[in-house]
Amino acid sequence: PLSCSAGYTCPAGSVSPFSCSPGVYCPSNSSASVVCPTGSFCPQNSEINASCLPGSLCPTTGMSTVVACPIGQYCGSTGLTAGSACSAGSFCPGTGLSAATPSGPGTYSPSTGSSAATGCSLGYVCPSTGLTAMEACPVGSLCTSTGLSVGISCPPGSYCPSGSSVAQVCPDGSYCPPSNGSPSSCPTGSICPTTGMSTVVAC
Repeated sequence: PLSCSAGYTCPAGSVSPFSCSPGVYCPSNSSASVVCPTGSFCPQNSEINASCLPGSLCPTTGMSTVVACPIGQYCGSTGLTAGSACSAGSFCPGTGLSAATPSGPGTYSPSTGSSAATGCSLGYVCPSTGLTAMEACPVGSLCTSTGLSVGISCPPGSYCPSGSSVAQVCPDGSYCPPSNGSPSSCPTGSICPTTGMSTVVAC
């Protein structure tokens, strides 16, 4: 009988082996090819089906090449037929990814399937990685630009409530040391005759 090498078929009555087509595989001494199952791919002359590698998909039968994992998704293991949407707090910026990227400090990712992280807005901070929401600028701090992971100290003579992007001038009758979240009333025995005072004046 005709000897049939792996990657070829030898149907009954054939006088020479037939090359195994793309999308199917042919074990040794095969009389017929086998369709490549989902989760795998079969280039021409395949002996066995090969599992899709991480970062790729094989969603249908009879595939001869892999499909790159779509943007906004990751494909973290072998033999996948579908990707996983990047979870909130992470993003997947390109195709063919095997893992999601956590949003970095100064950014957040509020929804699943994001292809990019979002920079924190004015008056907010994003102090750590993997955040799904912004945090209001802390009391006594100032957040004057976007994409901040920390605020700056509220300047003397001003006060900064939570979520401040602009410092508020300390009113007369009060004083505001650095990093103040609200005006402090002048104590007995002192005066604060003007706005923007950071210390009191003795009577």
